[in-house]
Amino acid sequence: MARLDSISVGIETILLFIYIFLFFYENFKHTKTTYIYNNPGFWIAVGILIYLGGSFFVYILANHMTQSEIDKYADFTYIGEILKNLLFITAVLLYRFRSKNHPSISQNSNLPYLDMN
Repeated sequence: MARLDSISVGIETILLFIYIFLFFYENFKHTKTTYIYNNPGFWIAVGILIYLGGSFFVYILANHMTQSEIDKYADFTYIGEILKNLLFITAVLLYRFRSKNHPSISQNSNLPYLDMN
């Protein structure tokens, strides 16, 4: 009886790694006036990268491990998950801070202003 479909987890993880590396490549290729760490997408990408990097081998090898080994090593995935959540919070706070300072970010100019107050 299989506990986890490790092939699909491995393929999805590798595809996400490729997508994140392409994201970094595109952002580093062009010179910009702002730093990349001022972009909330950077923190989300780093969070996903840390989480998947920390849990990749545990999920790949889940079907080949005994229950005691899973209980022993599964807790290490929580470290990556906590770091991912902290980086996601950083991205949300950074986005909120940027949208307060730059109203054009939070409002779409194509939409009409419909506030009735």
